[in-house]
Parts: sequence; C-alpha cells; structure tokens
Amino acid sequence: MRQRRAIPFVRAYAAESGENLPCLSAECDDDTRIGQLPLLFDKPLYGKRKAILTEEMSRFLEWLNFDVSSLIAAVSENIRNALSGGNGRALEIFALYVRGETPESIGNRYGITRERVRQIEKKGEEIFWNIYKKQKYDLIMLLYASRSGDSVLPFNEVREAVGDTLATVLRTFVRYKANHSLYDYVKELDAIVIKTGETEDG
Repeated sequence: MRQRRAIPFVRAYAAESGENLPCLSAECDDDTRIGQLPLLFDKPLYGKRKAILTEEMSRFLEWLNFDVSSLIAAVSENIRNALSGGNGRALEIFALYVRGETPESIGNRYGITRERVRQIEKKGEEIFWNIYKKQKYDLIMLLYASRSGDSVLPFNEVREAVGDTLATVLRTFVRYKANHSLYDYVKELDAIVIKTGETEDG
C-alpha cells in the first residue's frame, strides 16, 4: 500500500466522503506515494496551511486504514449478497437485461409484456443503485485507486476484480447513467473512464 500513488486514493476519499482535500491534493504531485505523505511536513508550511494539511492528512490516513484488494473483495461480496436478498424477480429481470436479453425474450420467459419487462428492469436498476450507494466505499473508485490512478478501467480487468455478473451490471449501469459525476462508460474502449478533471490528448 505504501508504494501506491496517493492522488487516486485522495480522489476515492473525496468520492466516498463528499469532502475534497484541497491542501493535501495541492501538496502532492502525480508521483507522490502513500508512504511519502509524512514527508510533506518537511516542506516549509506555515500557520494555517500547516494546520489544514495536518487535519486533512489525519482524516485521510484514518480513512485509508485498509488493504485495498481485501476491501474490493468485501464491497463486491456485500453488493452480491444484498442483490441476492429480496426483490428477486426484479433483480433477475435486470440481470437478464444487463446480459443482453431482449425485453421480448424476457417477457416470453416470465409471461409478461415487453413494457412490463421494461418497468420491472427499471425497478431492478433502482434497487441495484440503492444497494451500491449504501456501500461505505465506491467500488469503481476503489478499482481506480488500486490501479495507481489509471483512469481507464477496461471491462475485462473489472471482471477479473469483481466477477463477471457484477462487472456486467456495473458496466451497464455506468453506460446508461448519463452524466455521472465521477465516471463514464466509453463504448469504443469497452471501459469505465474516471473523470479526473485532467484534459487528455486525442
């Protein structure tokens, strides 16, 4: 963990807590590693700025007290367990839709109309999003941080990290969740792309 880049974890912290760490972010460059954070106090900082940095770093390091790979596995398992709970039919239909089945084929399987499939699929999507938002950590931002800030999360790598079904649900959800504040789906890359605020060439 000490050798991982700090900035992706600062962004993951902001996504989870809704709180930016402007002083800590300003003092880190792109190559600052988590293990180097205490060295920031070796820089000449005075008065209020040093107090702000101390406060921000304290909150950040308290939050960071986890093994990222274990946490990704635990959050993934929490989501899978919650999805396997009640509302089975809505989630089954949502899962079939996510896997690419048409509303007509799903309707034939359950003996309902295509329109009813769409209504139930929307309910399944809402259930998934509510479960996802209830997690303490944003799974996609954890994946981003674990990859040392690589803002492109290819589907095959997300699938390796969280399993096929959950990866498919995440991809589909991000794909159709227009204007998400943290990430987008890019079809040409078949990847979830983190909005880092940096402009990219090309």
